[in-house]
Amino acid sequence: MLTVELAAIRDAGLAVNTPEIHGVRTIAAPVFSDGRIVAVMALVGTTATISDDISSATAKALKRVAAELSDQFGIHDISLDDAQNDVAPA
Repeated sequence: MLTVELAAIRDAGLAVNTPEIHGVRTIAAPVFSDGRIVAVMALVGTTATISDDISSATAKALKRVAAELSDQFGIHDISLDDAQNDVAPA
């Protein structure tokens, strides 16, 4: 059901799309400004190179960078501190 999927995306702060054909996968994260989505950052690759696990290092890094951009735009819905806690320091 779409409402369940949208709620899961909101909770995770990420969306994963894997079409059934072509072996392509996309992970996307919103960029906010004043509580509104103003852009989306996405990674597009193959199912072999991009995991569908939203807790993978790649997904966490995407979420962190999207939160950093949101932080630069000002007031937003995703806490930069929360996104940084998902990724261990380099």
